[in-house]
Amino acid sequence: MKRKLLFTVLLIISMMISACGKSGNIQATTTEADNEVRYKVDYCGRKDDYFGAKSSYKPGEKVSLVYSIIATDTDYSFYLDGESLNYKYDETKGFLITFTMPDHDVKLEMEAKNTMMAIENPTEDTTEDTTEGKTEGKTEGKVEGKTEDDGSDAAAASSTKCPLKVVYYDDVSIDETGMEYWTLFNDTYSTRVVMTTDLGLVDFRIVALMMQDVDASGNATFVYDVIEQDPYLDKDRKLLVTLSFYGDTPNIGIAYKDPKTAEEQVFALYQSGKDGSLCLENITGYASKRVSYLETDVLDKYSQVLMNYKDSPDAAGMEYIVVDINNDGVLEMLIYIDGKLHQIYTYDGSQSVVGLGSASDSELTLYDDCMASRRDEDGDGSVIETYYRFNPNVAFFLPVVETRYKPDENGNAVDQEYYIFAVEGNWGMFEEEYAEFDMYPTWAGEWGDMITADEYEAKISKGSVFEPPMKASVLDFEGF
Repeated sequence: MKRKLLFTVLLIISMMISACGKSGNIQATTTEADNEVRYKVDYCGRKDDYFGAKSSYKPGEKVSLVYSIIATDTDYSFYLDGESLNYKYDETKGFLITFTMPDHDVKLEMEAKNTMMAIENPTEDTTEDTTEGKTEGKTEGKVEGKTEDDGSDAAAASSTKCPLKVVYYDDVSIDETGMEYWTLFNDTYSTRVVMTTDLGLVDFRIVALMMQDVDASGNATFVYDVIEQDPYLDKDRKLLVTLSFYGDTPNIGIAYKDPKTAEEQVFALYQSGKDGSLCLENITGYASKRVSYLETDVLDKYSQVLMNYKDSPDAAGMEYIVVDINNDGVLEMLIYIDGKLHQIYTYDGSQSVVGLGSASDSELTLYDDCMASRRDEDGDGSVIETYYRFNPNVAFFLPVVETRYKPDENGNAVDQEYYIFAVEGNWGMFEEEYAEFDMYPTWAGEWGDMITADEYEAKISKGSVFEPPMKASVLDFEGF
């Protein structure tokens, strides 16, 4: 017999408090109960680059996408099954692409062509090198020794020298055990590089640079968008990154928090005009993050939440961090009380909502594979441990499996039972009902079948506990 979980009641209450609206990005998914025919879109490995992208659509449905990963001096074209697509350009959003879904699967391609004219005799860099690995006051000058390091932590942490080492993959012999593969661009200009560091980097990001202006002295200013990010790049990790360099103006950079000062550091990554070698140059004073229209919306909503928390009597022990926990381009906000995770806020396309929360006597844990667990105690002394998986399409952590038991005097589990939730394996039906009725379907919080311990173990998180690199005091919050 199905039994409802306390999670349903708590989540419905949180939804009422947040006045939760309809998700702005419900992904169409065919289920056994879905009689409507849908066709797939092949994004050629770039689905995450298109805001609003779904995996499949109904025939005749209007498809609206936004492509915002844009480099300077580059022309872009978009093709659907080889036929050119019309699009509009919005300075604050990017390329606005629309088409009507036909009655078959389709392939959406993006083509980028560099428009910068080649210079036969590039100007030699004669600027005196006055700081370690940095050309004074220049953001486009070619500098020497960009990736060398003297091995000391002090040098690695220096604001003028980058602690990241970047080399062409084809130029090194490296043990690929444990190698992580990041694909940023995959076109005719693509090349592969290996990134390593001797010092752990907090809030590590690879960014797309866009040059905004060049003053009379030749100093260029840039804005940047985050392409890939990781809360902490450990010194033992190796990244094999596929990226593209378009022309002589830097279009790729890296950013991180300085390990000594926690200040933002931004470096341009480009190819030397002399010999094609890889160069890293500090442009921190000349680069700023471009806040997209979507992020502006999200941060405005989180600001309201934090201001409310700031007026709370418990604010002295509260901390927060804003981070994209699943790398889908939508920021989440984690709230901690006295060092313990309390609430996970996310954004449903119109407002902030509590994706998962805990009561005062609960233990909430977030894992780096986008699962979470919560431990509660029932009134009869039973222990309840529930695992949730994040569904970004509806901005909720949905329950997966649960175990209940009564601990004996030594804390060992007695009469332990395991259950799987009805929503597991039925996400498509959940998304459709949520979109249609604008509320959380109660059946999603009900148990489905009793399962074995092995089946339970196969469903729970295999990730590591998410450790926030740095948190900020709610009392100190003045706005993003």
